[in-house]
Amino acid sequence: MTRTAAELTEIAKALNIWKYKDSKKTLVSKISTHLRANPNLAKESQFQGLFAYRPDKDAAKAPTKNSADRDAEDKAEASKGAGTVTGALKMLSEHGIARDPPARVARLNIRTTRSSVHQSEPQETISAGAELSSSSAFESPPASPLVEQVDSSTAMNSHDVQEPIIMGGMDSDPDQISERAKEPSPKQTNRTFMVHHDSVSTANHVILVIVAFERDTGSGKSVDEVHIPHTQQLAIHERDEQGNICTYVRLSELLPVAFKYVSTPMKKRGGRLFRPGLSSEGAQVDIGSLESIARQERLKYLESEKVNHYLLESVQGEEESLVCRLFVRDPETSSTSKTSLVLCENFDREAHASAPFKPMPSQGVGRANLGATSLSAKKDDPFVAWLWKLLKGREAEWPKVTVAGDAIARVKAIHEAMAAIRELGWERSSGGYRVPEDYVDAGAFTGRMFTKQEILTALRLGHSSSNGYEQLFARETMLKLPKLRQWFDDPSGPLASTFGYMTVKQLKQWQADKLGSRSSKGKSSKSSKRKRSKASDSDSDSSSDSDSDLQHGRSKKGKKVKRMRSEDLDASLSD
Repeated sequence: MTRTAAELTEIAKALNIWKYKDSKKTLVSKISTHLRANPNLAKESQFQGLFAYRPDKDAAKAPTKNSADRDAEDKAEASKGAGTVTGALKMLSEHGIARDPPARVARLNIRTTRSSVHQSEPQETISAGAELSSSSAFESPPASPLVEQVDSSTAMNSHDVQEPIIMGGMDSDPDQISERAKEPSPKQTNRTFMVHHDSVSTANHVILVIVAFERDTGSGKSVDEVHIPHTQQLAIHERDEQGNICTYVRLSELLPVAFKYVSTPMKKRGGRLFRPGLSSEGAQVDIGSLESIARQERLKYLESEKVNHYLLESVQGEEESLVCRLFVRDPETSSTSKTSLVLCENFDREAHASAPFKPMPSQGVGRANLGATSLSAKKDDPFVAWLWKLLKGREAEWPKVTVAGDAIARVKAIHEAMAAIRELGWERSSGGYRVPEDYVDAGAFTGRMFTKQEILTALRLGHSSSNGYEQLFARETMLKLPKLRQWFDDPSGPLASTFGYMTVKQLKQWQADKLGSRSSKGKSSKSSKRKRSKASDSDSDSSSDSDSDLQHGRSKKGKKVKRMRSEDLDASLSD
């Protein structure tokens, strides 16, 4: 580090060795000599920055080993003798196996091992060394306790089931182990792993996943079944739970595939989706709305593994069919869903991830009740049904409009509904309407935007006909026709005999005649005024033209007029 002369001067003054005429080189020499002579200054914090620690070269140099030293260490370790062999190495050594068996793998989902969730067949176990043979016989051992090796040439045609080799406990007969270890295994080139299902081998093993959407309609329950063949898009997982091989899927993977097969009316109908709960038989856990699942949005409630993992149920009488049972609630019946959502958000993910899966009881799946899915027109769309209830719509259908009096009832219903929406403050400045987030009674429809068309649908009114009736009794029209306004305010009043029995076409013609006569009168008065103004303008123009012509020495008929000059004026005055 290079220091300036000013810094060296300050250091020398602090050490009391500074003189006025010392140069920079002299100061460096004096300071270095003084620090070597007084090493105790390193203990003072003021001068510690002037000292630099360097370790001793001899002490820092570590001793190195050469090949002779390493050989001596190896001989010393070899003279100590071998330790006691225990565990798996001891068993392998006793049976003359010098290496581990090769890897045992099979193609995933070609043959699936599955047993009933609520049943477990006891298996006879043999010692763990039963399938262990000599190192030369270790070519392709079985892949799992329920997997057997057969020739690929006979696997698809043979229906004979060989006894599977099962790994068991440690209490088997050692003589039996040694006899089987001596038997050479035949050479097999092409091998196929066939998985046994309840000790039966099936050549074509296809799993069908049935997603049952159960909906409570009030009058009964309707079940919509969606059958999904096992494809690469859907992964089916297996797990050993206390001797039972349980099959499960992830709902985050199953639902997007299932919604490709869901009918369009069910998607339009909407609602919220629930899965069976874990605490009791009747418990249900909220998954999300059908709209968000159809749009493949992220479902935050499936982030919990206990909620996402669904243990599939077996179907009575169907060997290769598994069921995922889900529940659908209409928006008006899902008022308790928010409580379930809070419980799901507060799940301890680590605790539930480490907790073991509990098998659910197997239940049969009935056929879908197609007749129970038909509802009235007002409930085809859950939001429209909710609007109908909010606006207190009619229970009965509207009668056919035969006279103009029938149209007034429809227009008044529209005006009352729009006034109710405006009082709630749901009208948007950019157009349309929106249910606010803090509106508690909206349930799943908070933040939902809608249009006037949905209001008309909730009132069971057609869009085109309603617009025609509203134009018939428009505010501007009734301001011009006071009698029409009087009849609209009191349809059963004294003017009912005049307008009440008119058809819509006759009322339109009457309005056109009245408004047309008024417009024609206005046009005639305007035209007369225009004619008068034009006449006055022409008179003024003619007078101005004559004046200008006289000034320029011309008459109106084009004759020349003698101009007066100053000399003529003087002559006339002198005369």
